[in-house]
Amino acid sequence: QRRLRALGRVVAEEGKLEDVSLKLRGWVRSLAFSAVGDRVLQGQILFQIYGPELEAAQQEYLQALRAAERARGSAAPERADALVRAARQRLLRWDIASSDLDALAARGELRAELPIRSPVSGFVVEKQVAVGSSFEPGARLLRIAPLGRVWVEAAIYEADLPDVAVGQSAHVELAHLHGEPFEARVQWIYP
Repeated sequence: QRRLRALGRVVAEEGKLEDVSLKLRGWVRSLAFSAVGDRVLQGQILFQIYGPELEAAQQEYLQALRAAERARGSAAPERADALVRAARQRLLRWDIASSDLDALAARGELRAELPIRSPVSGFVVEKQVAVGSSFEPGARLLRIAPLGRVWVEAAIYEADLPDVAVGQSAHVELAHLHGEPFEARVQWIYP
């Protein structure tokens, strides 16, 4: 096998980028990462948000919990439980983590802001959010690339094309990883 040097870039596997967008209107109070390129872990807090809808939903959830507690000694405690489930489900649909709702219930008080957690482990590859910025429902705030499997796009000299074929194995060395080789396979060659 011939050793070819090529310029290239590493990109996330197509279709595997994870967009972080919310289903409510609000404001970002704080960020838990600093820049594009930062690594995030699944479940890690990305940022804290505030919004009137979120505050109202928290109030509803806490009131339902209090009502359920009062109803425990009544003849129909299950009616209050249905309200708790509905209020909790609303917050879960807005991507508030179950663990954060459990903490809210244990605390029993409204929180000024709630955390949004990373849906996957990976790297922040796009950031459309800053502290104090507002967001609308459906707006993409972040894009995270889970870089467990990536594509390497390589540019090789025309004279080296006869030495490259689809299906051929390749060893890829990335300078920032001090030459540690990765096994790869040629998937496609541009016409």
